[in-house]
Amino acid sequence: MSGNGVSFDDNLDEIQVRCEILTETIWTIRRQLKNLSQMCSQLPLGPTHEGSHDRQIRTLIERIDKLLNNLVFKTFIVEKQPPQVLKTQTRFEATIRLLVGGKLNVDMTPPQV
Repeated sequence: MSGNGVSFDDNLDEIQVRCEILTETIWTIRRQLKNLSQMCSQLPLGPTHEGSHDRQIRTLIERIDKLLNNLVFKTFIVEKQPPQVLKTQTRFEATIRLLVGGKLNVDMTPPQV
């Protein structure tokens, strides 16, 4: 982002807030599509409409799932990297961060890295 003229001053907290808002929005849309799917299944539609609405809604849910998947993968970042040259028999430390973790409750079952 800084290469495009947008400066975050190396503040990941601001980026995390934006990612969490985006995650919350996508998750709300997914929940609404699931509700719509349930409501459509209860409607007495004719034989020409029965499968088309359900198919369209499933396609939208699949797209939303891909968006969430991409968002999780692309917001898993290395916050602090170890030195470029590592010595043998020495320990090193790295810090990772998941920018959408708070909204998806990933901290309830932490992923293994």
